Amino acid sequence: MIAAIVSQVNYLLYGRGRRSLGLFTPPYYSDLQPIELIWAITKGDAGRQYDINTNFKDVLYRLNNAFNDLSSNVIQGCIRKTDSLIKNLYEEIVEIEMLAESSEDSDCSIII
Repeated sequence: MIAAIVSQVNYLLYGRGRRSLGLFTPPYYSDLQPIELIWAITKGDAGRQYDINTNFKDVLYRLNNAFNDLSSNVIQGCIRKTDSLIKNLYEEIVEIEMLAESSEDSDCSIII
């Protein structure tokens, strides 16, 4: 299933005429990494099948099935969700920077 995710990413990067050397995701911010959402979905799917007789072989089988059952729509939804979070974060950063610049400008206009 990882190959399918890579294939989807390659389509998104190259299939629309874009050229990129790779993906960058910020470290330590799982909210900004779509793979973390995908991992949460697959873990949830596998975990809901747990029973008292579950062993590691069962877990591996269920995780593989969960990855194989992921649709491209789910993957694209995870990417869109992350894009939305990044856009909102960017807008907040720009607003903070504008307020800081405005504050600096007003500090300089003090008449002595």
